[in-house]
Amino acid sequence: MQRLKVPFEKKFPEKPFEVDEKGKITEDSIDRRQGICRYDYMGSSEFEAGSLQDAFKAFYADREKLNHFSFLIKAEDIEADRFNKKTKHQDTTFYVICRTGDEEEVMKRVRVIASGSMPLQENAYIRYVNDHDSLKVMGWFELDNGYWFFADKDMFEGMYFMFTGRRP
Repeated sequence: MQRLKVPFEKKFPEKPFEVDEKGKITEDSIDRRQGICRYDYMGSSEFEAGSLQDAFKAFYADREKLNHFSFLIKAEDIEADRFNKKTKHQDTTFYVICRTGDEEEVMKRVRVIASGSMPLQENAYIRYVNDHDSLKVMGWFELDNGYWFFADKDMFEGMYFMFTGRRP
C-alpha cells in the first residue's frame, strides 16, 4: 500500500493523465498529480523496484471500468492510537476509486485496514486522519488489489478526474 500525503500546494488538474507513444504516463501528468497528492516515502525497496509504477499502469489501463463511492466509518471502528491516548477519532467519510464490481470487497478491506486488524508491511496511519497537524496522510493506493481510498474529498476528486477525465 502506498500512503498519499496532502500536497504542499493543492491544485485541481486542468486535464487528465496522458500517456506517450510507449504507453508511459507523461512527466507533465506526473507534475499535475503532485497538485493532488504526493507519495509518502515508505522506506521499502518494493516501492522503488516498480511495484508502484506497475500497479499505477494497470489501474490506468482500466480507467474505463472505474467506479467511485463513499462510505462512513464510525470513530469506534478506527484503530486506537497506542502512543497518544489524547488522539480523538471522529466518524470519517472515505472516498474510493475502484474497478466496477469490486465495491463491496474494497469497502470491507478499507474497514479492516482502518480497524488496524490487517497486517501491513507499513503502517497506514489511518488513525491520524482527523489530526491534520500530524502526518498529513489522507489517501492510500492499494497496490496488490488496485484501488484508491481517501479521507480527503479534494484528493479523491482530483485523482478521479486524472484517471477518467470526469468529475465524480
